[in-house]
Amino acid sequence: MEIPRGDTEQSTLRVGDAERDACAAALIDHHLHGRLSVEELDRRQRTALAAVTAGDLGLLLADLPQVEPPEKRRSRRVVPVDASEAVKITAIRVLPAGLVLAGASFSQWAWQYSAEGPFLGAVAGGALGYAAHGVIVRLRR
Repeated sequence: MEIPRGDTEQSTLRVGDAERDACAAALIDHHLHGRLSVEELDRRQRTALAAVTAGDLGLLLADLPQVEPPEKRRSRRVVPVDASEAVKITAIRVLPAGLVLAGASFSQWAWQYSAEGPFLGAVAGGALGYAAHGVIVRLRR
């Protein structure tokens, strides 16, 4: 969403919530980059949320450099180089959930069919948690 800067014909157009929110998000981005103090950010955000025209919003951003909107920025996600890396990442994400489900199943079985059910369930949960930790640590290397 482009917010007009300066004195243009578009600066007299009324704005809605989407434009006000876009301006507030831009102000937060400038604060995160160290261009605005907390007090200045708070003052400008209050003004942005009360703005009526595009010119009001433009004045809040006039002394700040124009930055690319967040939805147009490139993703900084790291993409695995080869298949083995993809397998490691998938294992790190899936393994803990699988081990938790296995531990819960064993715990339920031990609880129903054994006199030492609570003890065996706790031991199984601890052992599976320890095993999952060891496997994940090795995969992250």
